[in-house]
Amino acid sequence: MNKLEKEWITPTGLHAAVSMTAMGYRCGYVGVPSDHILYLAHYYDFDLFNNPHGGITFSDTLEYLGFDPELWYFGFYCGHRSDTREVCTLEFCIMECEKLAEQLKVA
Repeated sequence: MNKLEKEWITPTGLHAAVSMTAMGYRCGYVGVPSDHILYLAHYYDFDLFNNPHGGITFSDTLEYLGFDPELWYFGFYCGHRSDTREVCTLEFCIMECEKLAEQLKVA
């Protein structure tokens, strides 16, 4: 089960979160509301972004973390073979979420 490390509203007004997995790596997420053009889109159906770390690898709700089921999240993970804890810090994941939120704002 993922452990929530941080959640916040980005400067773009989108909800964001960083969690730590049971495997010991972080994931970052940014949620969009139902009136967003990419609401319910699957991450593999589009290529609009200067991708966050490792690319977008997730699109779904985050009800299991207790978040609003009406938000649709796009996310990335830091569990790639070349990732290290020194690179994928909480601060790094926050920065990547902020970049993703900026891109989602204009999508």
